[in-house]
Amino acid sequence: MLGQITKKVTQKIVKANGSRNISRSSMRMGGDEHHQHYVFEGDFSRKWVTGLAIGVVGGGVGIPFALVKYQNWKNGFPRKD
Repeated sequence: MLGQITKKVTQKIVKANGSRNISRSSMRMGGDEHHQHYVFEGDFSRKWVTGLAIGVVGGGVGIPFALVKYQNWKNGFPRKD
């Protein structure tokens, strides 16, 4: 029973939409040139990527370390007793 209802509803939806689905319902934009669209397009040299990675990781570790050291120095820690 449920299968028949589902089949009827599906057929109605297909007839209502015709042969065009959502991705084809709008016009294509110009200048596509039909090539694969990657997240990063262009040439990235190994030196540039390595430098960026070292900078990000070094900054992510070095800046908090320096801030903690400065805060401890400002408050007189470690104390020389």
